[in-house]
Amino acid sequence: MTTISFPTQPGIAEIRWTPPAKTQVNMSEWSDRRRITKFTHARWKASIALPSIVGEADFLEWRAFLLACEGRANSFRIVAVENSQNAQAAVRVNGGGQTGLALVTDGWAGAGAALKKGQLITVNDQLIGISADVAIGGGGSATLPLSRRLRISPADNTLVEVRLPTALMAMDDDDLPYAVSPAQLYGVSFACSEVFDG
Repeated sequence: MTTISFPTQPGIAEIRWTPPAKTQVNMSEWSDRRRITKFTHARWKASIALPSIVGEADFLEWRAFLLACEGRANSFRIVAVENSQNAQAAVRVNGGGQTGLALVTDGWAGAGAALKKGQLITVNDQLIGISADVAIGGGGSATLPLSRRLRISPADNTLVEVRLPTALMAMDDDDLPYAVSPAQLYGVSFACSEVFDG
């Protein structure tokens, strides 16, 4: 699998994100009680629509992208937020072997709020939500409460993207059609899901 570049012009008209959740629910026929199992390997999903693109010349970048995807074979990164969440550029994992719903980090500049509940981070190509407000502690450290478990334990000093987190995605289907009207208006929409190995 190759990671290809995601076009930026023209930008996305609409993106519908589906946060990760994967559960199994068993309901008792006698008591109506339910037993729920939550799985850790859930993936982000997105449905993307582009604005109408006028003329083939302006559509070439997107056509090249659709061809480079090779259906579901190759991946691409999509920025998961509208704007930069903060100015932090050097946040890193502080200590290897971390798993679970918290991530100890360092490299935060300044003091005060680091991230707000509901903001996102990317670590080891995993897009994860923050489940509570985070403040920067002494020495530029902060423990991040995570909405999903870490899939892979990050190594010490792994970069944590907190400004413009991305999702590593691949197409949901091998068929990637686009529409062309007689007025040379091009239209594209597609669905994609987060990818990971292991």
